Amino acid sequence: MIVISLIILFLSLPIFRSSFAGYLIALPLLPIWALLEAFKLSVHVDQDRISMKMRPFTSKSHTWDEIDTAEVIDYGFVGGWGIRITKSYGMVYNARDSKGILIHPKDGKKFVFGIQSVGEAKKVISNYT
Repeated sequence: MIVISLIILFLSLPIFRSSFAGYLIALPLLPIWALLEAFKLSVHVDQDRISMKMRPFTSKSHTWDEIDTAEVIDYGFVGGWGIRITKSYGMVYNARDSKGILIHPKDGKKFVFGIQSVGEAKKVISNYT
């Protein structure tokens, strides 16, 4: 929503109302806007599995039998939104903040799903691990 407001504000500048050059400047912004609107990270935990979808890029799912341990952590700043590779946490799927569920699968390839509801995540994980 903020992105849309900024684009509308940007396009209301005088250069965009009266010249073709304004449209040439705004045109490259459309793919960036579309990507930001489409980007969404969702984590789902139930009695069978924990899964993540990072739209439009990837998805990942593990059953509780495949997971050795899971814990809620504060992983700090990892360089912004998206998918990051770190030494400490393996793959980090981040969309906001610095809190996440650190998962240690039995295959040894740890990773983190970013979350917003720390209390709820701790409660759910304690039920299944």
